[in-house]
Amino acid sequence: MSAADYLDLARQYFGPGIWFVLAVLVVELLNILTLRNLNTLGILPREASGLAGIPFAPLLHADFKHFLANFPPVVVLGFALGKLMPTEFWWIFAALTLGTGLLVWLFARKRMHIGASGVIYALFGFLTVHGYVSGNLVHVLVAAVLLLLYSGMLWGVIPKAAQTSWESHLAGLLVGALLAWRDIF
Repeated sequence: MSAADYLDLARQYFGPGIWFVLAVLVVELLNILTLRNLNTLGILPREASGLAGIPFAPLLHADFKHFLANFPPVVVLGFALGKLMPTEFWWIFAALTLGTGLLVWLFARKRMHIGASGVIYALFGFLTVHGYVSGNLVHVLVAAVLLLLYSGMLWGVIPKAAQTSWESHLAGLLVGALLAWRDIF
């Protein structure tokens, strides 16, 4: 089997979320090779240059520990959205990423914000609220499993450690929940 065959098999099994997972992996490798210099591409609130960081920030991590903390939920939540809503995946993912990033840019502390956790919280908020409002039994069951797995992360919206972007967590959760609640897809 060629690499293209493996990618096609992964896409069929995993859905379109595989591309986000692969992007996070590839950028992490590049960031390691550049000694984390890519982290300057994050979101810097209320600076024009920081707007460009909105699509890049979810792919960047401060260190390997930060990457390892974010990677499992990236896989699980990316898989869940990709399998539950494969035809809507890209526009939902874009809305969650851009909405979260814009709120961080507008309201967060004046420091560089990086990491996939804002999008993780947005995916979590979207998938759990969508499960509730959809009435689809499979979506409800997935939401229940996600709540069991990840409800503890809700504490992440409370300011604690100075290096943690709780603003990204809160923004993501709000954007995800609002997008699902509005049921605009």
